[in-house]
Amino acid sequence: MADSIATRLLSESEKALCKAVEVLDVAAVANEVPPEYGETELKLLCKKFGLGFSEAKNAYRDFKESGCQVIADSLRKVMHSVDTIPVSTAECE
Repeated sequence: MADSIATRLLSESEKALCKAVEVLDVAAVANEVPPEYGETELKLLCKKFGLGFSEAKNAYRDFKESGCQVIADSLRKVMHSVDTIPVSTAECE
């Protein structure tokens, strides 16, 4: 049922965006992850919101290395941009 709902509600481009947002989840990053984990997804997010990738990439590496304790301004911008994505259309309906 969940797959059916996801198929109807999300286009392929939105599925990639949803997957990219997952790399900012503290629970996913808190586990032991490879050094390059999430950088492709972060690049997609930076492109989507018109943010600088190289600064965000370095901040994301620091974020992972610190156990999700250190969030530099460039990564915080990405996180705040993600927070602007509407999760439903209920508000406008």
